[in-house]
Amino acid sequence: MVKKKILNRISVMSYPYCHYSFEYFLEAMGKFQIENIEIWGGSPHLYYEDATEEKLNKIKKNIKEQNMKISAYTPEQVVYPYNIAAQEPEIRRRSIKYFKENIEIAANLESPLLLINGGWGYLNESKDEAWKRSKESLCLIAEHALKYNIKLALEPLTKISSNLINYAKELAQMIVEVNSPMLFGMLDVGQMAILNETVEDYFEALGQSPIYIHIMDGSPEGHLAFGDGILRVDKYIKRAIELGYQGYFSMEINDRRYYLDPDNAIKKSIEKLKEWVDTGAI
Repeated sequence: MVKKKILNRISVMSYPYCHYSFEYFLEAMGKFQIENIEIWGGSPHLYYEDATEEKLNKIKKNIKEQNMKISAYTPEQVVYPYNIAAQEPEIRRRSIKYFKENIEIAANLESPLLLINGGWGYLNESKDEAWKRSKESLCLIAEHALKYNIKLALEPLTKISSNLINYAKELAQMIVEVNSPMLFGMLDVGQMAILNETVEDYFEALGQSPIYIHIMDGSPEGHLAFGDGILRVDKYIKRAIELGYQGYFSMEINDRRYYLDPDNAIKKSIEKLKEWVDTGAI
């Protein structure tokens, strides 16, 4: 029973299947008996400009036929030209609009969460100025999320990707400053490990449980299948549960090495999860 309960809380992100159709991804998850999926909002799966009513209805129908649930919707926001903290007003306006439209897509899909990051500022400008722009943008986006009852999971980024929200305390500070009932902090164990933080650091900084957790292996960087890196993912999962976490553990196994054969990476990770449960590691 304990094993089943934990595995029921495992989700898989669709991104590693970006060279396959979304239908193939769903079929693969069905084969692996995965009940929860995190939808990557990017082309070709579900880029917002292509998200017609017909396409969204088809996606919902396919998910229902597989008896699956959406754990979260994550519009692509790193490799595409969106940055809510951008110095340029036109980039910031476009980015805010992008997230607002994706909130509406999340509502249509009946996703409980939309993942978002705080953007980044130029390294040759004041961090305070970029922080202010990020905060103002998040306030506007959170206001739109409130209209659609979509919770926003704010995700820290590595220092390579952003100079604004990297550490748990920075995440907590932004959430306090935005002060929206729709904005929550999430935990990415890879990001956490790169910056030498702990699961406890996030619970302590946020003053509550993270709303969502991304799990992956790494060296410590990378988004690797379990066992392909050096991270003690089993310990992270166990500690989060001990601290009272009730949400999903979503597998973000997105390294390019898995693009040609994502099935093997997911299969390997699921087998490792079951091993951890069977041995009492989690």
